[in-house]
Amino acid sequence: AVDDGGWIYTSHPQESVVLVHDARGARVATIGGAGEGPGEFRTVDGIGLVGDTLWALDRRLYRITYFSPAGELLRSVRVPIDLGTDPVQFFGRAFRCGVRRVRKSALSYSAEEVRYGRGATASPQAPPR
Repeated sequence: AVDDGGWIYTSHPQESVVLVHDARGARVATIGGAGEGPGEFRTVDGIGLVGDTLWALDRRLYRITYFSPAGELLRSVRVPIDLGTDPVQFFGRAFRCGVRRVRKSALSYSAEEVRYGRGATASPQAPPR
């Protein structure tokens, strides 16, 4: 993600951090770290900007964490469902779920039903979540 000032935010899932670089490419900050506490991640699955606020998705902790432009923790929000890439199963029906930015100041959660059989996008053996 790149903000209006040209700062570059990159996610690094294996290190559980978001690195911040200035417009020249020099690293200026590290956000997060391994853990389950406030501002920490088990993994960073996705990042983006809502206005000047950075959000980071951690699918393993079922939460989105918001940071100020300076990298300060603003808040964390529990995601009501698993947003993994595998289908999520509810009452015998499978759904592929996600989060996306719908405009500069808002995020949206989505759930698309996955059908099995001819033209299926998922295996019926997908484990329940």
